[in-house]
Amino acid sequence: MSIALAQSMAGLGRSVLLVEADIRRLSFRAYFPDNPNGGLVTALTGGTPLSNLLRTDIRFSIDVLMGERSTRSTADIFSSSRFPDLMQRMRADYDNTLIDCPPVLTVPDARAIGQACDAILLSVAPAITSRAQLGQVLREFSSVNLQVAVLVISDLGSARKQTKAGGQSYGAYARYYNVRLSSRRSSASCAGLRIPALSAGNARHLRW
Repeated sequence: MSIALAQSMAGLGRSVLLVEADIRRLSFRAYFPDNPNGGLVTALTGGTPLSNLLRTDIRFSIDVLMGERSTRSTADIFSSSRFPDLMQRMRADYDNTLIDCPPVLTVPDARAIGQACDAILLSVAPAITSRAQLGQVLREFSSVNLQVAVLVISDLGSARKQTKAGGQSYGAYARYYNVRLSSRRSSASCAGLRIPALSAGNARHLRW
């Protein structure tokens, strides 16, 4: 989804940088070649010019900063002062910077990264995400004074994968991170919630 969005923005004549911030899974390798000079973690050390770490993909007319494994915890990496400094450099060089993050409920990375971002786009597959889980995601962001700007509905054709509420694992990512989630409910339920949503290319409001 992030690649498609980056391509769409580039098609509007914008300069776009796509950043892989899921440094545990590194799924971008299936779409882009690795950069032998390093990636996001190297960029945060400041020892290598950012321009040397970027890949220009002529298929999508975008630049890509690949993810990179690190022995440091991701919480330390994205909570350090170097990350917002890097974001400022990206803002100066590009019209739009898109940061692809891991799932919100499995690891805290998105909440740390969101502190340096202008807007948060939340991708939700309703066939495998319960209303309770969506409410928990929004509370996680709210706990650090962040709000979701746009809700993107994805994977609409996977109703057969519908999970039941109550301690369900969060798909492949939960297995990868060895995490199981709680579907605890509270008075802060998202029933009747209205937030901006993007589906099938049209902005609209969705009642979850």
